[in-house]
Order: sequence, then structure tokens, then C-alpha cells
Amino acid sequence: MKYFPAAFSTTLALILLTTLAAGPLFAQTSPLPAAEDIYPANSLKGAGLPVLAADSGLGGSLRLRPRLEDLSLPFGIPDSIKDKELRIEALALLPAGQAYPRLSRKAILDELSAILCSPESLTGLEYWSASRGKMRLLYETVYKIDSESARKPVNIPSRADAIALGPGGSLEFLALQKDTSFGTNVFGYTLGRGGESLLLTNENLTVLRYLMLPFVNPGRMQSRLWVIPCREGLLLYFISTIESINIAVERTIESAENRALALLGWLSREALKTGLGGEIELPVNMRTIGAGKP
Repeated sequence: MKYFPAAFSTTLALILLTTLAAGPLFAQTSPLPAAEDIYPANSLKGAGLPVLAADSGLGGSLRLRPRLEDLSLPFGIPDSIKDKELRIEALALLPAGQAYPRLSRKAILDELSAILCSPESLTGLEYWSASRGKMRLLYETVYKIDSESARKPVNIPSRADAIALGPGGSLEFLALQKDTSFGTNVFGYTLGRGGESLLLTNENLTVLRYLMLPFVNPGRMQSRLWVIPCREGLLLYFISTIESINIAVERTIESAENRALALLGWLSREALKTGLGGEIELPVNMRTIGAGKP
């Protein structure tokens, strides 16, 4: 398991200590949980909560899954992954932004729901390419479409649809994603809303190809992004699984890990724009995160 503890950065250390000391500052009808109460037990390392933790491998039990049981979520996250699947996990704690303390849990989830139903904001996202040793464009373009065959751009669900989603409800949509590695593909998304959190899932509906060769069959690359408001800010849990036809395990894991970091960075910036999240610069290269126990 890899950690990016607050001690690695003075700024991050101040953010973490401030949020942990501040406690619940919110006008909530239901108190938000403390981060330490829902962090996975194996990531609690004494001096403070890690800003970022990551783990990957082939199959096995999930090691970074938050300890929250949101019974209103319409679907969940499995406890383990099949042995032949690559597993990439990342857990990040974003500090609360300026607007966060003034908002109810419902208002926070409303705004997050609108963000998660706007995949077009992924257009232009970059990630750290380990093979090139520099940042590389990840998504040339992303937008919602009406169907896998017609691929006509649509705004369904709209922002209003996303905000109107209530506990126990879900929204499904399709998105066309032009990826610099895998070309143009269609992904199916589902956003589920619980009483305490949001869970966004996606999977490839078309064959992913790498260098023109089939790489991942439909439905064999799946991701889940779980967003949990807590007293200190937003707890993000990302889990991705890949069952590939042709696979170089080490290189694929490294690329997938850095893509996961890019997606967490995207959500942190979107949260900052709305005032939900505070300023934080998450790492982009998994190799820069300390390995093992800090």
C-alpha cells in the first residue's frame, strides 16, 4: 500500500491538521461523519490521516474501501475482486472549501451530483505518462450521447435532473470518450444517490484497442467513484478493475494508477470551482508516493 501523508508537504500538513481540529462546523440536519470513523482501518497510521493512499494488484479483497454503510445507495461496491482482474484503488481526502460549512448535506450532494453527471468536463484532462516521463493528454473529448449507435450529443441527464435525484435513486447515461491510448469508445455510466454519499460507476461498452489490437472486451473495464461528505471535507474512493485480453501487468497497473490520480485531481478541481473543496495539489505520478508504511 502506498501513502501520501500530510507530512510530505507543509501546505498539506496544515490543511489536514486544520480540518481535523475544526470538527463539525456545518449547519447539518444530520451530522456528517468524522473522516477517521470511515477511513479503512488499515490506513489509519497514528499521527494523522493520509491525504492520499493507494493500492493495486491482481484480485483480492479491497483494502481501501471506506467503512460507511449507506443503506440508501441503490447499489454498492463488492468486497473483493476476481483473481484474474487487475485492481487499482485510491483514497483521497479533499479539504473543505469556503462554501462547504454553510451547506446542508443535501445541498453538498446536490452539487456533487451535478458534477458527476457532467463528464464533458473531463475533456482536456491530462495524466502522467510513465513511459514518456511527462504529462500526456488523457481525454481529447468527452460528451454524453443518445445511443451507442447514433452517438448524437445530448444533455441528458441535465444539471436539473442530477440535482433532483433523491436518496435511493439512480441515473444512467452514455458518454463517448476519445482517449489518446484507446481511441474513441462508448462508456455506460450510472450515478446512484444515497442518504450520505454518491456512487458513480462506469464500464466500457465497446472493445478497447491499444495499437489497433483488442485490449479489453466490453464490460471488462469497470470503475467506481464513491464520494462521501465528512466533517473535514470530501472523502473520495476510486476502484477500477481491468480484465484484459493482452496484458503487461506492471505497465498496465502503473498507467491505470496514474489515470486514477488524474480523475481524483479532476474532481478536486471541480469541487474547488463550486466552493465545496479547498485548494490541494494531489500528486500525478504514483511513483512519487511513498511505498509501504510511512
